[in-house]
Amino acid sequence: FECLMVFPKSGGPVGFALFFHVYSTFEGLCLYLEDLYIVPASRGCGCGTLLLRALGCLAQRRDCARMMWQALDWNEKATAFYKSAEVGASERTGDDGTKWLSFIMRRPEIAGLAASAKR
Repeated sequence: FECLMVFPKSGGPVGFALFFHVYSTFEGLCLYLEDLYIVPASRGCGCGTLLLRALGCLAQRRDCARMMWQALDWNEKATAFYKSAEVGASERTGDDGTKWLSFIMRRPEIAGLAASAKR
């Protein structure tokens, strides 16, 4: 993983973007943003935009096919920020209108899947 941080002119960090690379068999190298965090007192001052723009530059320099991240549906401020003109992200929809869903398997599900392969 890698991390970009925002430091004001004086004081400690006020935000970070934690990210790593993933690979798509269809498109190649991609950047996945695991976490974007700005301390509450610094929200709304452009730090999040600064971090996302820096990530966009980095992804472009590394020839990444995609930047990807997730936000919880209840986090309306975050989703509004991501969809804003400043950022310009959208929910992922295929060219044919297909909605992409996020999936996760935890230890019990992985164990169940592994066990089903042994039957």
